[in-house]
Amino acid sequence: MSKPYILIADDDSAILESYSAYLSKDFEVNAADTIAKAIATLTDNKYLAAIIDMSFPNQPDGGLIIVEHIYDMRLVTRSIILTAHGGVANIQKSHQYGIYKYIPKAGRKTRNIILDTLLEIKKIDEI
Repeated sequence: MSKPYILIADDDSAILESYSAYLSKDFEVNAADTIAKAIATLTDNKYLAAIIDMSFPNQPDGGLIIVEHIYDMRLVTRSIILTAHGGVANIQKSHQYGIYKYIPKAGRKTRNIILDTLLEIKKIDEI
C-alpha cells in the first residue's frame, strides 16, 4: 500500500529536514520553504495533510494564507498549524478556515504530536 502524501511548509530549513526525516517512515513528505511554493505544491498534488508554520519572513501570519488557499480551493487536505507565537486572534482565524489542529512548537515532542495527529487523520480517512 502506498504512503499518503503530506506537505510541510516552514521557512526554517532545519525544521523541514528534521520533520521530513522523522515522518518519512509513514508518509511521502514534500517540503516548501515559502508560501508561494506551498500553494503551488498544494495545487499540483493531493495531500492527506499540510503542516504549516504560522510565521514566514515579513509575514507573521503567512501560514494563514496557505490555510485560506486550502479552504478556498476546497482541497481535502487537512491543515495543521504550527507556531512558536500563538495568539488568540490567529487561533480564531485559523478555525474559521477549518484547520484540523493548532500545535504550539515545543521542541522534540512537537514531532511526536504531529505524527500522532497525522496517524489519526490517516485512520479517519481509511474509514
